[in-house]
Amino acid sequence: MLVADGHGGKDAAQLAAQRILPLIAQEAGNGSGAELNRACVKSFRTLHEEICASGTTAGSTLTVCCINASRQELHVWNVGDSLAVLVDADGHAPLGVSHRLGINPDEQSRLQALGVKLGRAMTEEGKEGGPLRAWPGGLAVTRAIGDADCMSYVIPAPVWSKCPVPPKGGALLACTDGVWDLMSADEAATILLKGEYDAARDAARQVVRKAVSRGLVDDTTAAVMLFGPVLEDDDEDDGTLATRPAAIPESQTPPRPARAKSGELTIQVQDLTSAPAPAATTSQAAVRRAPPTSSSVRQVSSVRRIRKLSGDILFDLPPKEDDKDDSDEFLLSTDRALISPSTQNPLGSQNAKLELHQAPQSEFTRWRRKYTADGDAGTRVVDFSKLTISRYLGEGEFAMAHQTTLDERPAAIKMLKKEKREIPSAVEGLKREIMMMTLMDHPNVLKAYALGQHEGIPLMIVELLSRTLPSQLPRNPDTVPFWVRWREVKRWPLSRSLHCAVQLARALKYCHDDAFPGYRVLHRDVKPNNIGFIHDPEDPDHLVLFDFGLAKLWGIKNDPSDTLARNLTGETGSLRYMAPEVANSRPYCPKAEVFSFATVTYEIASCEKPFSSMLPDQFRRAIGKGYVPEIPRKWPAELQSLISECWKLDAQQRPEFREIVPRLEALCAEHPQKPLQRAA
Repeated sequence: MLVADGHGGKDAAQLAAQRILPLIAQEAGNGSGAELNRACVKSFRTLHEEICASGTTAGSTLTVCCINASRQELHVWNVGDSLAVLVDADGHAPLGVSHRLGINPDEQSRLQALGVKLGRAMTEEGKEGGPLRAWPGGLAVTRAIGDADCMSYVIPAPVWSKCPVPPKGGALLACTDGVWDLMSADEAATILLKGEYDAARDAARQVVRKAVSRGLVDDTTAAVMLFGPVLEDDDEDDGTLATRPAAIPESQTPPRPARAKSGELTIQVQDLTSAPAPAATTSQAAVRRAPPTSSSVRQVSSVRRIRKLSGDILFDLPPKEDDKDDSDEFLLSTDRALISPSTQNPLGSQNAKLELHQAPQSEFTRWRRKYTADGDAGTRVVDFSKLTISRYLGEGEFAMAHQTTLDERPAAIKMLKKEKREIPSAVEGLKREIMMMTLMDHPNVLKAYALGQHEGIPLMIVELLSRTLPSQLPRNPDTVPFWVRWREVKRWPLSRSLHCAVQLARALKYCHDDAFPGYRVLHRDVKPNNIGFIHDPEDPDHLVLFDFGLAKLWGIKNDPSDTLARNLTGETGSLRYMAPEVANSRPYCPKAEVFSFATVTYEIASCEKPFSSMLPDQFRRAIGKGYVPEIPRKWPAELQSLISECWKLDAQQRPEFREIVPRLEALCAEHPQKPLQRAA
């Protein structure tokens, strides 16, 4: 990308635009920074000589920007006062140096050493006015391409600025002085950060329109290059470190050694003067009009950041064997008849009904039989051969889903993958889920309409999701450009986050307190991937909890308030969302899910994946010592307090969902949900 701003005619700028990139490509032997720099210096000089030999006295500024994707480097070369600015999600930093005499003492010193007279033009009244200029010629910018009539002091030696490519993506903006005379770098960066554009051309047009709205005083040109996150060969959740640029400080940063410490961003600014005058270097922040310095390397800012891990595959663990506690055990089978005699059975009586095997006349058994004896309350069984599969919906580690139609309404079929059907734990997990979901009934728990079997394997017909929670949350900043993520974050105001959190809390309260008399249902895998939304004309964010494949029945026994930990299987679920006692395979109780709920709520409200900077062993150690992410202070005090209580290391100090729900409902009343504006 290049920007050329001509003066004294358009010839020099046109030749620069046509010739400079082919010249650099011809000269560069490889993609190393040193080789690119050598090629650019020689190409600027060759172009300068060609323009001067062409007979024109026109000149031009020239800024050339290059991204080396393989080396993840950004390079900018410039002569004149057309400057570039690097913008990313954390701020902006100038790339390049202005060679306007009035603001560049180093350039003044170079010309004075050559015996060039410096002064301002005389007005009609005989007074000095306007910018500082070099005489003869009257040029205000003395590094340029061309200007044959001032060859004694005009040089084409560019300033070379380089820095790492922001790993999260960003934008590179290059503008002529007509833009920078009317707009600050802060204002230009704000336009790009808002992301209210669909392409780089639209972004550049917005910058120019903002500038000319204040009055057109000079040629006004902007060029924008948008680039997405860095994709590395080792981006497989390896937990390595990456750096990112941060906003340039208002005051000039003190000079630093040329070689920066690991994990710090440096913008190296080298003045490649080749004239016989004494060499001068500058790191003048021309865009911010910061005072110049003689240091050849300027430390703009440094932030050490751990690369975020996606974690969805790394932290998902397979189901464990049956838990070792004294709760009633149950098994489901498809080889006997059990459901209500009034329920029609299209598959016949031998292979289509479920039977619950438990201790004789346990409380759950008595309740289950009473439930299925209530006529219409019986579990419906469907004939798989009569279902029409319309499309594939997706799959997890053990099961897959397809869309179908049941009673003229859209639904989904969930069944095991073929390669998992010989795994006993996978089969039993699906049977457990079928038993649970066909008996549960709550607005925030996904409804199971019917059950069936295919090739001897049970399946379930469930309510069709319109979308899942992960598909709606802002994407990881390491995977999308910052302007895309900025728009996605805006779609999650606090009111929407609270609306989703209270629905999830209601679903878990139902599981813990109301689903089955004498029992609590422990979901044991509360995470965004198991949360979705259903079609609801009155509530576009009608949330439901699903996937009870790892669920466990917790017998209340004789004490409904019993929350003492029991020896259940540890590391059940997805590690990132586990409570400390579960992650470290210690006894746990239903309040482990309060911790998981808080983690999901934090992710929804903050638009950040918690614990994403940690590898599994690091996570276990840290969370076992009470480490949790910092809660944003901008959140309401009550929300901060609630999340903090839910994250208590001692499970007995965490609130029950029957306490959480009313507190969230009060917060929702204080922050009512606004109508969501859907993207076009």
